[in-house]
Amino acid sequence: MDDNLVAFAVWESQITKERVKKVLLCSLPEVDTKKVERELEEESKNKGLSRVRNTKVGDLDCFPCLHSAKRDAKDNSELLSTASSDNSGESASIDFAMTDERDCSPPAAQTQHDDQSAPATSQSSNYWLMRLFQSNLFDMDIAIGYLYSSKDHDIQAYLANKIYELRDEDVDFYLPQLINMYIHMDNISGLLHKYFLHRCRNSVLFSLKTAWMLASYSSDTWLPSLYLQRGQRLLHLIRSEQVRPARVDRNINHPTGHCRSRSGGEFRTLSSAAGLPLGERMADGVLHTSSSSLALPGLEARSMSFANTLPIRYPSVPGDLHSGRAFDNGCECALSENVSDVVIAPHCTCSAPRLQAQDTFIRVLGAICSKMLRHTSREHRTAQLYAELTQLNLNLPARVCLPSHGGVHQVVRIPSSEAVVLNSKTKAPYLVHIEVLECADTFLSPLPQKLLDVNSRSAKLVAEQVRLSIRSDGSGSPNSACSVPSANGCEEQEERCPVDGQTPSEFQGDLGGEEELSFCAGEVRRRLCDEVTVTTRNFSRDPEDPSASVMKEPWSEKENRIRENSPYGQLPNWKLLTVIVKWGDDLRQELLSAQLVEQFKRVWEQEKIALCVRPYKVLVCSSEGGLIEPVCNAISIHQIKKQSKKSLLQYFRHEFGDQNSERFLNAQKNFVQSCAAYCLICYFIQVKDRHNGNILLDSEGHIIHIDFGFILASSPGNNLRFENSPFKLTAEFVEVMGGVDGDLYKYFKFLMLKGFMAARKHMDKFVQLVEIISTGSQLPCFGHGPTTIKELKQRFHMNLTEEQLESLVNGMIDGSVHSWTTKIYDQFQYLTNGIL
Repeated sequence: MDDNLVAFAVWESQITKERVKKVLLCSLPEVDTKKVERELEEESKNKGLSRVRNTKVGDLDCFPCLHSAKRDAKDNSELLSTASSDNSGESASIDFAMTDERDCSPPAAQTQHDDQSAPATSQSSNYWLMRLFQSNLFDMDIAIGYLYSSKDHDIQAYLANKIYELRDEDVDFYLPQLINMYIHMDNISGLLHKYFLHRCRNSVLFSLKTAWMLASYSSDTWLPSLYLQRGQRLLHLIRSEQVRPARVDRNINHPTGHCRSRSGGEFRTLSSAAGLPLGERMADGVLHTSSSSLALPGLEARSMSFANTLPIRYPSVPGDLHSGRAFDNGCECALSENVSDVVIAPHCTCSAPRLQAQDTFIRVLGAICSKMLRHTSREHRTAQLYAELTQLNLNLPARVCLPSHGGVHQVVRIPSSEAVVLNSKTKAPYLVHIEVLECADTFLSPLPQKLLDVNSRSAKLVAEQVRLSIRSDGSGSPNSACSVPSANGCEEQEERCPVDGQTPSEFQGDLGGEEELSFCAGEVRRRLCDEVTVTTRNFSRDPEDPSASVMKEPWSEKENRIRENSPYGQLPNWKLLTVIVKWGDDLRQELLSAQLVEQFKRVWEQEKIALCVRPYKVLVCSSEGGLIEPVCNAISIHQIKKQSKKSLLQYFRHEFGDQNSERFLNAQKNFVQSCAAYCLICYFIQVKDRHNGNILLDSEGHIIHIDFGFILASSPGNNLRFENSPFKLTAEFVEVMGGVDGDLYKYFKFLMLKGFMAARKHMDKFVQLVEIISTGSQLPCFGHGPTTIKELKQRFHMNLTEEQLESLVNGMIDGSVHSWTTKIYDQFQYLTNGIL
């Protein structure tokens, strides 16, 4: 026993020397220990932080040496436990272990306090970390970084509780990373499990997004059974409706109709009000809510038209489009509610499934892609698309929405003739426009009455034409002139439509005869004004590429045109949304790219760098597909060259006017700022497959890159990595900037340098996005394993000075302009796919 104690004393003295050496070599500046002692005492009194009174700051390790001190404590405990076999030795081991644990990581019993605002860690080592977590600089970027990289379970538990205080939008941005950490990291899964249940209980859309991502990130067949079961267990809880809102006590006064979360934030939906007994409803049968809290921006407080009598309710069959109620979850609470001046969400008491209808709606949209793949020609695919959307329309309106778009709304109609099949050989993605009505709650607000697929103006016109045709030919059946106009409209019918507010009889009486129906003064004035104000030139419809004319049409014109032909267009809360449905591809890589582009935009806005980026949203609905937000008012450079038969500079002159005009100069500046931004993005994350079909030009001159299917370690042609230039910058792009000697080209180089320096300053924000997703991932972009993250860090060149970085940026620009691989790859795309 004596020999063991002597050996331990010698070993302890060596450990003490090593620890002192680490403190002396620490890079942190010297601090006034007495001053810090006083600050710690004040912090402990004000915030209830537990401290060890007999421990001084000078006796403890600094923050960089925290993990080594914990490792020493663990070694001490293991050595003493093996060297001491009798009772006295065991007691000494326990006493030493408790003393060292108190210095480095106190047990939970020593750190319990009323508000649970501090992690159970060593006092001085994590003092500065606590100051960071409680400062105004703390955000989700910092939380996700320390949550992933920290090995201290107490810090992770503190951050998991701290997430409740952050905005839901900020947390949702990192939802893919949180899901991946939940599946692959044992020490994080238990902490995140509580947060996921909390959010799913109070938000239907969050439940759906979480379930879709769990199913997608758990779809890898190589996953160990433990990880797979963990993801499947939470997925089962969500899909089986075991996570539902808690009952609301009607005695609690909620003046704004919201419930409070643990952190004091407000839920944005009224789903938590579900579950009240039928006998405990208020007298008028609706939840009293202040109109100011539910007022929709830009909308009047008007009531919507609903059926005066309750419709006959047939049994709903989820997913059966022939039933007319494929998206009905069976909730009948709204049918018995009164409708006040402001449409608000009623109470739900029937415990109807919350997720089934919305999930079915998304899967029906995805199934259309699979049905179109049966056909090879574009005409047959388009006919199949129209037929499927027409069948789907029979089941609308419904309490479903587009989860990829913000706002609270209900889908009421899908104009089938406005949909278009996009270019793809192996897949069948399509673009669809969806009419929605903004409401208080998607899943609880009453539905509007189903209207005929004819708008008010067209209905008046058709009725008048039917009456005139019957009177003219004397037959009892209408002729072909009274056919219902399509969504695209008919110019001949528009010329003969009455002025808004006039009935067909008043309109005919004012004109004084049938022959004068060929024109309308009010309509002529409107169309002349439109011709004067509209400066854009639309493309003609190309049967081989119909998406060109659809995407070229200005969004405001398209929205007004569809609204005029919609039976719901007269409602003040009508809104038009558009989405790309893509099935047959794993969109997790596209989602990661969208996150990175959004992060670059935030960094450059924070650093006030004039770089323009247009991120778009990607919603992963399964491992086989999802929804993508299209870029409106933009067409690809390939479509520009094919339709206009002009070079890029000639198209700029044709579209934006003379080179000295203000409109052309603004478009030229937008081109330079956006081109510099996407050149940097393509370099940092190694975006490949940059042909002219994946580069868009919008109506203001901005360059926008889409389709990030090959990033980081993946490239077309089984990773041949033929595109070896840092980014795509052709001589045609430089020509639009005014040439290599122009001022805008110099401005382009200046923006490249400033944008590079700003991105390098925030390198950790980009690296952690990729690194967390790469954990346990088998996506093609991580094909090089850990080398992928290492190469990403190296591309930020943290070791270069500003002068060296400027030389590097200028070299990359010159190399990209004169890259022969870019020219050959464009020629290859033209020969194989016809892309100009």
